[in-house]
Amino acid sequence: MKLPRRIIPDPIVDSTVEIRFDPLIDRNAVFGVLYYALRDQFPTVEPLPMMQLPEPIRDADPLFAHRPQYRLTNDNYQLQIGTNVLTIGVASAYPGWAAFSETIQGIYKKLSPLGVIGPIRRLGIRYISFFEGNIFDNLNLRLTMPGYEAGGFPTTCRFELPSSPFVNILSLANHTHLQRVNSELVLTGSIVDIDTSLTGLMPDFFDQMPDLLNRAHQSEKELFYSLLTPQFLAQLNPEY
Repeated sequence: MKLPRRIIPDPIVDSTVEIRFDPLIDRNAVFGVLYYALRDQFPTVEPLPMMQLPEPIRDADPLFAHRPQYRLTNDNYQLQIGTNVLTIGVASAYPGWAAFSETIQGIYKKLSPLGVIGPIRRLGIRYISFFEGNIFDNLNLRLTMPGYEAGGFPTTCRFELPSSPFVNILSLANHTHLQRVNSELVLTGSIVDIDTSLTGLMPDFFDQMPDLLNRAHQSEKELFYSLLTPQFLAQLNPEY
């Protein structure tokens, strides 16, 4: 399948890349060291809700094991940092993969020599796209049961789809609501949420980083476009 370079208007409302790692220093010092290295590039810092919980509670609940604790932002990107996790996301309009991946690699190259981030245990690339209307009418996917067809009523579904060596976690939902930044308008529509991940010990992650990022992104992109019917894709002004 020939994949478009982009579709117009761009439906992406959230895009993030996450790494989970074993820290090489005291976990309580991770944020301070990483922030010091990034403070000029990301001048705004704020604690996340996780920091309102007492440390014993955070440590006792597995749900909090990989939650970031602080957010750093600039005009275009945001970083979220925890004791063993780092996420990089787009804070404004999605700039395209070339610009996003260049930023990601630049940040990783700045942080990798610090002696803070040890072996990587998970790489994840996640894209959430929003479409007005009922997305189930426009997918190469049919879920039916006697008397019902998915999409004819509020529907949410989730799939784990292997794409060796990655796993694509696909979530679809209609009847969702979106309020865009700096706007009071609330839109009703559907989301396509794809989280592409590679899990396992990756001691040489930073050496393989460009290849792994591009392959994960390609896996996500192939799944996204394979979902859309040719008729629907033609309505989205694809550019090749």
